[in-house]
Amino acid sequence: MQRATIGAISLTLFVVALVLWVTDPSSSAGLGPACVRVGILLAVVWLAHPQLVTLPRWLTITIVGALAVVCWKPKALLFALPVLVILAVMRPRWGGKAGRNSSSSRP
Repeated sequence: MQRATIGAISLTLFVVALVLWVTDPSSSAGLGPACVRVGILLAVVWLAHPQLVTLPRWLTITIVGALAVVCWKPKALLFALPVLVILAVMRPRWGGKAGRNSSSSRP
């Protein structure tokens, strides 16, 4: 997804939340707070987009899986955070210089 699109969706969600709050300020549960939360999340993604473009696929899959588990069972966060830290430290080193022969690159 392009960075401008993420920013536009985030701003749209903030506007929808503002309109819902102005029309019915007494309702604290519902679509308005959800729009604010998702808008904040997308604003963070918009800010981090240049770094996320180079995010490895295995880390993306791991983060999405961990978020799914935490949403399903919130107490799993105590287990998911250390696992993510361990996976980030012990990440696969695909495409590194270890497997290449340095003498083959010489003319």
